Amino acid sequence: MPQQDRVKTITIIGGGLSGLTVFYEQVKAYQSAPQDAPDLHINWIEKSGNFGAGIAYNADDDVFLLNQPAKLMSPFADDPQHFTRWLEKNDPGSDEDSFVPRRLYRRYLDELLNDALETAKQSGGKLKTSLISAAADDLTPQQNGSYRITLKSGLTLGSDAVILATGHLLNRDWQHLQGVPHYQQSPFHKADIAREVNTATGNIGIIGTGQSMMDCLAALEAIGTKEKIYLFSRDNILPWEFDPKKFGDDTPRYELQYLTPENISADSDFNSLKNNFAKEIKHAEAGGFTLGHVLTGFDKQGFLKAAAHHPKGDDIRKFTGLIDKYYANPTTPERFRLFKKLQNSGQVEIIRQEINTATLRQDADGGFTIGGKVKIAHLFNSAALGRSAFDKNGLPVDKLARAADSAGALAWHPKDKASIRPGRQNRAGLYVTGPQTNATRWGVETFREHSRDAAREALSYVLTLPATTNNQSNGQENRKENNHVKDRKISAGTHGI
Repeated sequence: MPQQDRVKTITIIGGGLSGLTVFYEQVKAYQSAPQDAPDLHINWIEKSGNFGAGIAYNADDDVFLLNQPAKLMSPFADDPQHFTRWLEKNDPGSDEDSFVPRRLYRRYLDELLNDALETAKQSGGKLKTSLISAAADDLTPQQNGSYRITLKSGLTLGSDAVILATGHLLNRDWQHLQGVPHYQQSPFHKADIAREVNTATGNIGIIGTGQSMMDCLAALEAIGTKEKIYLFSRDNILPWEFDPKKFGDDTPRYELQYLTPENISADSDFNSLKNNFAKEIKHAEAGGFTLGHVLTGFDKQGFLKAAAHHPKGDDIRKFTGLIDKYYANPTTPERFRLFKKLQNSGQVEIIRQEINTATLRQDADGGFTIGGKVKIAHLFNSAALGRSAFDKNGLPVDKLARAADSAGALAWHPKDKASIRPGRQNRAGLYVTGPQTNATRWGVETFREHSRDAAREALSYVLTLPATTNNQSNGQENRKENNHVKDRKISAGTHGI
């Protein structure tokens, strides 16, 4: 048995893809640690017990596809083709440009988890891992530099370092609808959608026109729905077709003509920039290009630089935010064809309408009325996941991030007011990675570098701590040596993925 003061502890909170990336990177990196390095114990906490897939990849049917081609789906910044190589062996009909089912990607993540666990077992006892199925309820920095994590059951764990990878957070604007009959929110499951639609006939409403809306549409199409479908969009930003084969290194590049920093004049404002955007799209399409070519060619940094010295700089920044929203809403060629088919047939109708407590009414018959005129029998919310890490009062939405913030340990993003700064926070030993660090764009390639760096920096930090600073507040959960610890008092609705 190693001496207790020679065992260092890292705790990862959040069981989705970012948490898995951190876990895998740390297990592999510890293999290269010096022989006389302290022993390591990695705790990984996830309230659902579903480690690796999180909510994004826990799909129940192959109708739900990845939003990105395979070549962008490796969770490893140092090996961007890792998933592509796995795909070639396990699904020979797919290639790097394929949008494969989320359920297949889940298989890949499960294999990564098993690989990391097996690697830990072969460490000769120097590396131990505990996968803890529990809800983490509180995070408290300790005077000796360590952290105390309190589980929902009241049990506590001590840790030398903590990595918050708590993932996607539910938008609090919709909390009052959770559990309401005939209402479902993303992420969707085909069986649940079919069960709901079969309960009654009537119009279907989908809140939002982003990528989760396309998941819902694809599932509705797969179960043969013939009902009218209304899409409610606040800003009328619709999905655009992303075909990777049209954006390769050997494909023609579109040169922007109107939407360039050089075309910003002293009179430019939000509306004039929108007009230039419309002109650019028309010009691109006339040349055989697409909206995607305009968006990928947009010089965001050039526009922001111009905004810094422009009398209407706020308008320019607002416009770049609009482009960010368009850029974040691509869909696969297959899904885009489905969207256009349903739209052209009249089965899908788009209504520009912000949905809130003032515009959404629950009816006595169990349905809903939107905007005072559109009657809906089944309501699906594709905008249920909040992008901002902070609420309207400027406080972190995530319970543990809020606890860290109250202790002065959390670092806000220097450029994105809706996000937490990725990586090390304001207190040594605390790190954040995943969707809370980027309110603009979600995707595996967005977070993998941050997850890698947080994993390695946390490992380096704990291995260089003096032996006397090892936390001594480890609770009962932390001393168990099995690979999977379950807290039976877990309750839904607490923090986490």
